[in-house]
Amino acid sequence: IAGLLRVTQGRISLGDTVWFDAERGVNLPAEHRPVGMVFQHYALFPHLSASQNVQLALPDGEPVDAAMQLLADMQLEGLARRRPHELSGGQRQRVALARALARRPKLLLLDEAFSAVDQPTRQSLYDELIKLRARVPLPIVMVTHDLREARLLADRISILDGGTTLQDGPPERVMSQPRNARVAALVGLRDIHLGVFH
Repeated sequence: IAGLLRVTQGRISLGDTVWFDAERGVNLPAEHRPVGMVFQHYALFPHLSASQNVQLALPDGEPVDAAMQLLADMQLEGLARRRPHELSGGQRQRVALARALARRPKLLLLDEAFSAVDQPTRQSLYDELIKLRARVPLPIVMVTHDLREARLLADRISILDGGTTLQDGPPERVMSQPRNARVAALVGLRDIHLGVFH
């Protein structure tokens, strides 16, 4: 979706804008896709401060104090001059989220964004994301192996296996009505009894 990997087939679009279409030969470069991305291991520049990491993502002409506001929105006041190694895992992930939002994206991608932090920090980040969704009408695509996280944060879940979508829909439906035994296994259902009806 972000354009970081080479794709050879299919179509990627957001609204009416096509980012990739193999049949038509369309492939919008990654730097032109309005995507904010948060990686599992932060992907912050270690030699830059928190504010400098966020400033790098600001659109041209955006005032530098916009980075400070984004850091404040992420509850990082007073930490703007610290480098990533001087921050906790949760603080680094908040800087990464602020940087992703600095691009003023039309889509936010979270790639296992909460898996590298401890449970209390993860819960705090969940709360931040829920508040963000209420404040900013922004579609979010989240990759996770944590079904509790998916159930808590998503309004739609797609169960993927080997690059194939096995089932998608509202979390409660996917979790309680798996389409087949493979989906049931992936969502953690254990009491499955095969039978034949006559």
